[in-house]
Amino acid sequence: QSPSVQNTLLSTLLAFLLVGLIEEGSKFWVLRRSGMEFFHCINDVVELGIIVAIGFAFAENIINPTYFVGFVREFLLTPSAADWGSFVGNVVGRSILTTMVHIVSTGVLGYFLGLAIFAEPMLEEARRKGKTSLLAGMAWTFLRLPEKAVFRRQMILTGFSIAVVLHGLFNFMVSLPDLLPGHPGTLGELFGLSGDSFL
Repeated sequence: QSPSVQNTLLSTLLAFLLVGLIEEGSKFWVLRRSGMEFFHCINDVVELGIIVAIGFAFAENIINPTYFVGFVREFLLTPSAADWGSFVGNVVGRSILTTMVHIVSTGVLGYFLGLAIFAEPMLEEARRKGKTSLLAGMAWTFLRLPEKAVFRRQMILTGFSIAVVLHGLFNFMVSLPDLLPGHPGTLGELFGLSGDSFL
């Protein structure tokens, strides 16, 4: 690959990671602010994370003019004859794929936020089993930082990082064919295999 293609790929990946950071950050803010009094276990946090993700995906698909409104313009209003197949395919694909990405990434974030919220019972159970959190234990041993506070921050940072990377990588992979020379439509085309390849 030429340096210009590599630079384009790298800058696109970084841009999508930034988008993931912003979107997951906004969902994290809503999740933290909206349900603290309703959380009784980690599952409650994951479930609210999924609800927040579905709401975000719905709002994103409706508000962004390049998505559903753009599909109406591109496939129904602009051509001489409406292309209902392309319209429905794009709407369904966009609805399912983006919603699933939001659910997975924010569900992971919700799980780790749940671990952080319920750090006390988690740490007590680990102690009973003879296990400790390595980072939290080291922070207590060497720096005398409270184990629970370190564990909470570690869980939030871990969950947030995983959510951002999942989100950014999905967006990057979806746009990859448009960025590569020849615009490969299949994995077989991407790797230069024959048209008969199962990829």
